[in-house]
Amino acid sequence: VGTWEMYKVEKQELRLDSLTLNPPQSFTSMVWYDQTSSMANEQTIDFNDDLTFDSFYAGVPISAGTWDALNDSTFTLSFSSTGSGEWSDITTDYTLTVHCDNTMSVAYLIAPPAGNHEHQGADWHYVAYFRTPGSLECDDLIDYYVQ
Repeated sequence: VGTWEMYKVEKQELRLDSLTLNPPQSFTSMVWYDQTSSMANEQTIDFNDDLTFDSFYAGVPISAGTWDALNDSTFTLSFSSTGSGEWSDITTDYTLTVHCDNTMSVAYLIAPPAGNHEHQGADWHYVAYFRTPGSLECDDLIDYYVQ
């Protein structure tokens, strides 16, 4: 409950490992990249006592919904409108994990990169990390994909 600001974003992307010309063939891998923008802390989420949340970018409302506890440290998010309000085009499952009193992450599936590659059928992920404003995140309790 309260306001949380984004501070880090990690996303799986496609990496070209090698390319052969005869025959034309590419070899790729799925890798995690740090996608944190210099404006990351402009995105905030307000969690309310009535199990609702509101998401903002630079103070402008961008989405809203409800949240529910799975256990003491894992929660789910459900957006109240489909389409532009949701963060993912392919899933309605968002998992929020609390790492310590002032740090949490929200993970969800994203669409695979375009193109014909051997990882087309794999699950691709996005993880956004949030902290309470003005605090330091508890990095020692989080296994980041990108260090």
